Amino acid sequence: MSVQQRIGENGKGKQLVAHEELDHRREESTPLKQVWEPPKLGWMKININGAYSEVSGRAGIGVTIRDHLGNVKLSAWKVIYGAFNAEETEALACREGILLATEWEHLPTILESDCSMVIQYLKEAKTMRPACHSIIQEAIEAASRLPELELCHVKRERNRVSNELVHLAKRLDHSAMWRSRFLACVEQLIACDCNSSISNL
Repeated sequence: MSVQQRIGENGKGKQLVAHEELDHRREESTPLKQVWEPPKLGWMKININGAYSEVSGRAGIGVTIRDHLGNVKLSAWKVIYGAFNAEETEALACREGILLATEWEHLPTILESDCSMVIQYLKEAKTMRPACHSIIQEAIEAASRLPELELCHVKRERNRVSNELVHLAKRLDHSAMWRSRFLACVEQLIACDCNSSISNL
């Protein structure tokens, strides 16, 4: 029985209920917008991404470290030669992000990646031995030098800046690291992340 039929049969007193049901169904059918979320005060957030080309074997990684206000504390991109697959590239990106955090931003940290398998490897390193096991172990050893590290798998929409840095590395074919700076090509994405985070508070 449709909502419109129920309104007609049950009279005026049920109209509000019917509209509430309709609104509730509309909310359920509308996907939640995926946006970057800032860490807690006193924490940093690392967003990493990797891309691998099966044709050339060339890979690139991107790293962004931001504070609770969305300020970019560090941005980096790196070209990698000789990677075996996409999974290994993502593991290398995680290791790079953690190493940079230990060197430059020694604070409690959240690591976000859109690669669920690598996040799982990091969480279950004692029981899982993937092909990239040695890289995972190096990342865990580096993480032990941070006060605290939380691991989180996120949708790609919440990882857009690092994704753009990956493509930048592949286009420019070189590696770079900037402290408290970022390139103009990601400025709009960073601003959008910050504005979306504020609107969701």
